[in-house]
Amino acid sequence: MIILKCIFFFLLSASASFATERFSPTLNFSFGMVNLSVTENQSTLVATDTDVNVPETVAGVAAASVTSFELNYEFAQTQKRGFFGKAIVPLMSPDGSGVFQGNLGVNFYLNSLSTTFSVIEAGGQFRVKPKLRYYWGVSTGVGYLVYNTESAKKSDVFFDLSLHGGGGYTFSDRWGMRAELSVGRAVGSATTSIATKLLIGASYFM
Repeated sequence: MIILKCIFFFLLSASASFATERFSPTLNFSFGMVNLSVTENQSTLVATDTDVNVPETVAGVAAASVTSFELNYEFAQTQKRGFFGKAIVPLMSPDGSGVFQGNLGVNFYLNSLSTTFSVIEAGGQFRVKPKLRYYWGVSTGVGYLVYNTESAKKSDVFFDLSLHGGGGYTFSDRWGMRAELSVGRAVGSATTSIATKLLIGASYFM
């Protein structure tokens, strides 16, 4: 009898040791507006009638407002944190301006879980999903900007650093909604920009 009890507890502990805990990665699809206030940097113009360089300040200011799509993949998530990579591409613009951007960053969650949490054992699966999620985060990356001035269409490659905050609502085991607002500064070889993004979309817990 004692031997049988020992075997039973051994099997029970062995099955518990094979349990797998998992935070699900999240795939986010969002649409919204990307607004940029673009200031052209100072440059040196070459005079056309002499061989002398004449310094001048080019005070070029432009604005771009673009309907955009963002694909965001959040990974390596814990209860209160998740890293992500994202790409933004333009969809519609009334004046032909656009922003192409790729970023890496991190989200910090203020309540509940960052994503769905699962415990998988031989006998089945126990799954916990967050109903409401609130977070803030930072990101950095590079991008390509197309903008219009009074005289010409121009472009620039930039480096971006931004701060964002958002929230999400989970309405099924796999799907949820999210909204995010971000403000960032983009510095390029020819421009300096302040960018704001308001994006609304869906989340899929993988």
